[in-house]
Amino acid sequence: MASTPKKSKAPVVLEVGQVWRLPKGFIEIVRLGKTLAHYRRPRTEGQRGIAVALAPITAVTKMLKENEAELIKRQAPRASS
Repeated sequence: MASTPKKSKAPVVLEVGQVWRLPKGFIEIVRLGKTLAHYRRPRTEGQRGIAVALAPITAVTKMLKENEAELIKRQAPRASS
């Protein structure tokens, strides 16, 4: 009996400033705490006035994996002093 190889995807790593594209809208990571992620769910890219939602980091990463989210904007590099 032949086994089908599993698709190996890199684990989702959340960072502040990331924008993920979902089938219906986007997720923008606003802030990360020890266990909670602060994020926005705009329907269009660049939409303003969206309330910030809170969820456990594990729940956000699970939601991104289940919806096969695509990372479209990475975190902005920090300026060194």
